[in-house]
Amino acid sequence: AATSPVAAIQIPTVFGSMEGGLSDGGRGQSSVVGVALTGNVQVEPIVAQGCSPIGTLLEVAEAKGHIVKQVVEVGDNGGESERMMTVEALKRAIETLTPQQAQLAQTALFVGIANDDFKSEPQQGDFLIRQVVGVTVSDGSLVVGDEVRTGQRIRFHIRDREGAVQEVEALMAKYKRARLAEMMGGSGKPPAAGLMMFACVGRGRGLFGEANYDSRMAYLSTGVPVAGVFCSGEIGPVSGKSFLHAYTSVFAIFRPRSPVGPEVADDRAESMGEGEKKEDVE
Repeated sequence: AATSPVAAIQIPTVFGSMEGGLSDGGRGQSSVVGVALTGNVQVEPIVAQGCSPIGTLLEVAEAKGHIVKQVVEVGDNGGESERMMTVEALKRAIETLTPQQAQLAQTALFVGIANDDFKSEPQQGDFLIRQVVGVTVSDGSLVVGDEVRTGQRIRFHIRDREGAVQEVEALMAKYKRARLAEMMGGSGKPPAAGLMMFACVGRGRGLFGEANYDSRMAYLSTGVPVAGVFCSGEIGPVSGKSFLHAYTSVFAIFRPRSPVGPEVADDRAESMGEGEKKEDVE
């Protein structure tokens, strides 16, 4: 499964991958570059998978590997309905969509797999998004891009600009509310110092219809410098476990674990002053 090499990592892990790499001055086909951070620094990850949920919450009644054979609908009170073929559940979900959304479901259909078995009502950020690979006509099963087990809760999703915008705005608003609560509560936690963004090449102008949407929202929400790359594969946590993603933006917000001492702050201020003097001279 695509998640197996990464899901075992129990610490928040974020980075992106690009097609090929550099080795001895040349381009390689199988390479990875990693950076481990130690000391007075922590990373807060935000993962935007760019999808909107459709239909109702489902529980997998029968599955084998990547094939979801039968599901049951999960009601508002946690109750379950009778079993149905997964394709039948998909048809019911599509019937609730607008014509434009139904068209999207033909080309941009995904399944969200709830990664936390203890959440009775998983929300948007609790789902690991995986593409629907195909349909088994003989028994109405769906083939998805990851292993699914019986008892897991899933929900169909579609990927579009509106859903991606709403998700990014909601994630960034949640981050700002958390930081504001820290400030109002006098936690003394240092503010963010910088941000790295790993965005899929399938996002950007192709998804949003404009350039720099993800990076602009990140800057406006954190107020710190933003740097990053476009990737063909991104790694970030969902419900505390790290996974390999696609069509995703992973934001890594850096800040000190503890407040910077006055001596260090003075040194930084002095260094910045020297930098300004050098610029003036130049």
